[in-house]
Amino acid sequence: MSEGEPSKGALAVVVCLVMASALATEIVGIHAIFGAFLAGAIMPEAGRFRHKLSVRIENFSSVLLLPLFFVFTGLRTQAVC
Repeated sequence: MSEGEPSKGALAVVVCLVMASALATEIVGIHAIFGAFLAGAIMPEAGRFRHKLSVRIENFSSVLLLPLFFVFTGLRTQAVC
């Protein structure tokens, strides 16, 4: 890990924060994406933290979450005959 990159602990805290804020907005009755957006909006920009964090998360999201999204979307479609 190079100098200044977020540690695994910081990455875990950020993911938990995003999930907790998404859950909170879902419970209130607003879509979960708004809570995740708000958690991302309050992330500090000091030391390019957001950029370094997005680089760390990019591989995880493109390898695991993107295929899962397409699988679930494909499973929810219904053919019209």
